[in-house]
Amino acid sequence: MKDVLDELAAARRTMGSGSVPAGEAYTIEIRRRYDAYVDDVWDAITKPERLQRWLKPVTGDLRL
Repeated sequence: MKDVLDELAAARRTMGSGSVPAGEAYTIEIRRRYDAYVDDVWDAITKPERLQRWLKPVTGDLRL
């Protein structure tokens, strides 16, 4: 079983600020490397049926 602290340490976080249509906003960027092909990772974070493994069930218009 993977250690939770090791998993948290594997992600790099950056905080900042930027502009969005509604005005100024805070931003958070999280980077993480996975031993997988880019296409497979992209599929996992853009397909609702796979995304719910990481988050709660997702609805809405998921597209580029």
